[in-house]
Order: sequence, then structure tokens, then C-alpha cells
Amino acid sequence: LAPSEQERMAKQWAGKSEAEIAAKHQGDVSHISGIRVLQQEAVDQDSMVMSVYIDGVDRMEKVSMKRVNNEWKFGGYIREPAQ
Repeated sequence: LAPSEQERMAKQWAGKSEAEIAAKHQGDVSHISGIRVLQQEAVDQDSMVMSVYIDGVDRMEKVSMKRVNNEWKFGGYIREPAQ
């Protein structure tokens, strides 16, 4: 995870046990069988936006990727605000 996403997740999971966090993440990814990158667009030298298709749950997502110490890290989902 990119540092900003690590910080966001730490706040989200504050007060939860490692077992609770692990169970939630296992449930979230248990049906995913693959991820296909359909499109990627450089925002700048150290960030990009990717459109991906998540196999197994059959869903499209737009994600942010950030380069940290020359490695690409997940920066979070990009979603429209709830109406």
C-alpha cells in the first residue's frame, strides 16, 4: 500500500484485533480469481490511474497507483461520491 492508503487503513482498523482484520480481508478477496488491467493512464512520473476488471466478483474498478521508492503501490480505489 502507498503511505496515504496505509494511513487511511490504519484509521479504519483502529481498535480491531489482527484476527478481525485478517478475517475481513480474507472474506474480501476469497472470491477474486484474477485482476486484469484494461487501461492505465500516467498522471505524473510517480502516479497513475488504472481501470481494472476483477475476475471472480465480476466488477470494474478504477484504482490509483503510486510509485514509492521505485516500487508501484496501491493508492486506493477511485470512486464517485455517494449521491
